[in-house]
Amino acid sequence: MKPLAIDFSRTTNLSAHNQWQRKHPLLRLTWLLAALALILALGQLWQSQQRSHALDQALQAKMQAAFFHSDKATPSTPKLPPAQIKAINDAVHQLNLPWVDWFAAFEQATQPGVSLLSIVPNAQSRAVNASAECDDVQTMLTYIEALRASRFFTDVQLRKHRSDESAVDGRVQFDFVAQVAQP
Repeated sequence: MKPLAIDFSRTTNLSAHNQWQRKHPLLRLTWLLAALALILALGQLWQSQQRSHALDQALQAKMQAAFFHSDKATPSTPKLPPAQIKAINDAVHQLNLPWVDWFAAFEQATQPGVSLLSIVPNAQSRAVNASAECDDVQTMLTYIEALRASRFFTDVQLRKHRSDESAVDGRVQFDFVAQVAQP
């Protein structure tokens, strides 16, 4: 094998570098222009971030002002006619009836063979119109007396009753009104 002579001295590398620069004289100018363009781009980016930050702060200040002064900015709600207000209040009052207590009072007075068919409360008069059916008239009267004995109802009145003698089971249907005691 032949020995290779490798020279690691700096002068040889510099001369090769200088030769390369001589062949491409515009290379240094290109690097200078690229560095200048990079500096300008970074400057533009910084300015746009500053503008964006300032706009964000202005928008946040406007939103905060609108939030804290919202009573001045919101228009007043339109006035409803008194009849509509009364209808809404009546519906809310009807929904807020003490249903649990009313059903508990009916369950306490339950008699064997009596079936409630409907319960229609009236919140204004604090009365309950109800209809039921049972096996015979005596069971109906016993049920009405049990409702009267309840402390929840102050007055229970039988309004009407009907029985179908020709029917096989002979059930008696009856309607009554129960006045609810004041709470």
